[in-house]
Amino acid sequence: MSDMHVLDGDGETVKVVMHFGVPAGNNSVGTSWVAAVLSTAPTTILPDGDGTDGTIETTEKSAIEAGTIFEHVTRVHADGSGQTTGGRQAVLRNAYAVAEAAVTADIQSRFKFYGHTESEA
Repeated sequence: MSDMHVLDGDGETVKVVMHFGVPAGNNSVGTSWVAAVLSTAPTTILPDGDGTDGTIETTEKSAIEAGTIFEHVTRVHADGSGQTTGGRQAVLRNAYAVAEAAVTADIQSRFKFYGHTESEA
């Protein structure tokens, strides 16, 4: 499976589809993070394919739909003028690491109490 799929760009920024593992374990009320993510009916913006050329392979799509992988779409400033391929890859890897931490924290914040129920006594 791929961490990132780079799509279109405008010369300075590129549209990137990033995939992160959903945290293991449960939230504050005992609901699994996977169950919480599943409540959003996760899917992908990528067309079916073999995982190359802007497509997604079946196993990767299945993991997203099962809630174990979270898809995040963003734009990354990756100006190509005068930048080596290695330099551009380093920019993308750094953007991935920053986004992974932020998205994981967001999932854990958004769904901290997902699944809690109350009944009138």
